[in-house]
Amino acid sequence: MINKLLLACLLVLLWNCSPKSESNTENQVTLSFKVNGLVEQEQHFTATSLLEMQQLPLGNIQLTKGNGQVYLELNEASGVLLKDVLLSVTVKGQNNKNYSAYYVVCTAADGYKTIYSWNELFNSPIGEQVYLITQANEQALDQMEQAIMMVSLGDQITGKRNLRNLAIIEIACMN
Repeated sequence: MINKLLLACLLVLLWNCSPKSESNTENQVTLSFKVNGLVEQEQHFTATSLLEMQQLPLGNIQLTKGNGQVYLELNEASGVLLKDVLLSVTVKGQNNKNYSAYYVVCTAADGYKTIYSWNELFNSPIGEQVYLITQANEQALDQMEQAIMMVSLGDQITGKRNLRNLAIIEIACMN
């Protein structure tokens, strides 16, 4: 089971490392995203629907590079837990025996991807620290330059899984 998960993660990482077509999506603001894959019904989330969910105060956030250098500061941020978004959709085929085989691929408008295992989000402290940012630097979600932004505050290098301009959340399974 673990070898299959590692292989799946490796394939996604290799795919992400392949050259992308030159398109100017780096600063494309996304005010909506979809959740698809192994769900009963594809769901679309808008800035409005995110703001209707429970907002949690996050304080000041510093996103860091691998060398520890801060490259982005979010002051007085608030956000919605990724797992709250996931709990609002019905996942197909999930049971106690295959729970560990599920994973979540989050994709930005420019093709950048981050991956979380289902267990990581629902059975570890990381799940309480992965947020969709809904407010920061005195700007509402619809005013932010890089909305919708996702951060994993439990990571040692917080910038590695910082995803800007979220477009798709796909729920998948290795089986």
